[in-house]
Amino acid sequence: MKVFAGMFVLVLLSCMAAYSVAGPISNLHQRAEDWESVAKTRLQIAADHDLQANGSGANSFTDSGDFLEFYGDEKFLAYENYQMASQHWEKASRAYESAGNSIKAKQARDSIIQCLEAARRVLAEGIDLHMRAKDQYQAANNLSQKIQALEKVARNRERLIEMK
Repeated sequence: MKVFAGMFVLVLLSCMAAYSVAGPISNLHQRAEDWESVAKTRLQIAADHDLQANGSGANSFTDSGDFLEFYGDEKFLAYENYQMASQHWEKASRAYESAGNSIKAKQARDSIIQCLEAARRVLAEGIDLHMRAKDQYQAANNLSQKIQALEKVARNRERLIEMK
């Protein structure tokens, strides 16, 4: 009887240990999936800003400098969302790693690299667009708009330097 009771206690304790370990791992996996979902949403937002910067959505402007500035601003918004997406992918990667899912963790790390490359690209494109807007404003002798465009160029270059 003592042997049976001992075996019962041993089985019961092992079941409880397995349940207590599975709970945190399941929670970590769910957390990773949540961060992945947010990252994918940020990627979609970034892609939409990038698409809008490539020629759609600026019908109300009359000055070509305004068009260029609008497109440059959209590139900056795309950059911000690519940056946020990379941070969310980082959180997902850590959670997947903690949950023991190394394949999903690697996929998340690969997504971080892609997001950062896209962020660099749109920042560089934004610099070009704001420089072209600055040239238009200079030709139109619009000093305040020229200064505003140059401030955006400086901001984008600073962010690009910080990323390297």
